[in-house]
Amino acid sequence: MRDYLKGRADILLNDIRPHCRGQNIVAVLNKVWNEVEPRPSQAPQLLRNKECRASEEVIAQGHMLQHVDTRRKWKQRYFVMKASYHLEYFETKEAEQRGLKPEDTVLLSGFVVLTSVTEYTETLQRTWPHFNGVADNYWKEQYTNCPTDHPLFLWHPYRPHLILCFHTADDLRYWSALLSDGIRHLNTGTNLSNIRHIANSLP
Repeated sequence: MRDYLKGRADILLNDIRPHCRGQNIVAVLNKVWNEVEPRPSQAPQLLRNKECRASEEVIAQGHMLQHVDTRRKWKQRYFVMKASYHLEYFETKEAEQRGLKPEDTVLLSGFVVLTSVTEYTETLQRTWPHFNGVADNYWKEQYTNCPTDHPLFLWHPYRPHLILCFHTADDLRYWSALLSDGIRHLNTGTNLSNIRHIANSLP
């Protein structure tokens, strides 16, 4: 078996060796050409990332209604989005202005933005089938009885969900787009970090 595998490997190497030689010749000729007649550098093929802003810079803020699990009711909170795409919320706007610690900070990576009760309910039934039936009534009563017509659900398969309501349709569209952008940004960054980690671990 060893001799067979060695023979197959030799055949494959012999097949690609001429191509490797050709590529090496092209690389040498390009190097000589650049030394004799320098060419202007080509424009990058990939778009550059936007310049990163300071992570503590506030890019959006405003009041929203949040469903509070522990109290089973809706409460107005003051939300702040940082340039790092961390979402913080405070009891009041004054608490944020005084520099008090936020009630909580939500890292948006892995979340999904849903903007209707139907989408949220269907997602729950699809991902957590044991909540179907009797449990549906509990979810509808506690979570989907939104005080306005402009709900937003931040769904995550492993973390607590964030359930919000906005006073206007414009606010819903604005924050939905902003949160979706933050999720996409953080998910892409996480994937790139994983790729770099894998690449660095290769021999």
